[in-house]
Amino acid sequence: GETAELATVVQANIALINNAQREHQEFMTSVEAVANEHAAVLSALPMNGVAVFPADSDFCHVWRAAADGRRIIDFVLASPGNQISAAVTGQLLPNGKLQIKTEKGSIEVQLNTLGQHNLRNALAASAVALAAGLELQNIQLGLESFMPVHGRMQAKMLTSNHTVIDDSYNANPDSVRAAIDALKQSGLEAWLVLGDMGEVGEQGPAFHQEVGAYAAQQGITKLFTLGEQCQFVVQGFNDALNKQALTQSALHFKDVDQLLENLNHALGSREADDSVYLNILVKGSRFMRMERVVQALLEEAKTCS
Repeated sequence: GETAELATVVQANIALINNAQREHQEFMTSVEAVANEHAAVLSALPMNGVAVFPADSDFCHVWRAAADGRRIIDFVLASPGNQISAAVTGQLLPNGKLQIKTEKGSIEVQLNTLGQHNLRNALAASAVALAAGLELQNIQLGLESFMPVHGRMQAKMLTSNHTVIDDSYNANPDSVRAAIDALKQSGLEAWLVLGDMGEVGEQGPAFHQEVGAYAAQQGITKLFTLGEQCQFVVQGFNDALNKQALTQSALHFKDVDQLLENLNHALGSREADDSVYLNILVKGSRFMRMERVVQALLEEAKTCS
């Protein structure tokens, strides 16, 4: 409930709403409440300000109403099932580049980030840059020079065929699902190391079960979880498993050292086979400090090299 007050202090002339997700649910109680809270930043804009938000959100009508006559630059990532028009439209090309179309023309960008959610982030940044008056070639240079910040989908090599993806900075149910999608896009074998998601309120067990089931459905081979709530992730994973899916397994730990011991053992048992490539995603809410797992894996790999 602080957005309106903070927006008055900042007095921005461009405001971006990137999404409305199941975050801060301990306090906000619903995604609609999150969307309405976000809308306050648009209502605080001067009348010559610019509102930026996704055109395909379930709550874009809320944000259009909050913009109330101000200029809008909306954005959307096109897909076969999503052909909504917007001021900034993105499409992932077969060569892996992101094509961005605007009223000023189009550019093709090679991003250094993983996942569909980061394609949308690039479109959001492009829309804000256009609102600020930047030219397309400068937007292209900026996007292509961007490198992921610490704990945000950073790929780090453990061995020649094992990569850890450090997404440890934070987690909510929707961002975990997006990270799993990004993990599976590579087509490689995928393991998930997940810590508790915070600020989930009474829906905590259900949210954790949900992401566990999703991980199983997406074909995560091994799941390692840490914390109190993540026992429900393992429960959801096991409940969703096909009885014939003998290659998938899940383990829960309350102690990070025990998790690391089992994770390193699992890694060691497959290092003899250098023909199989593996991505390991590490994620959790900030208070879980899941970067400890990333750092331990990197140190173990350095010791064994």
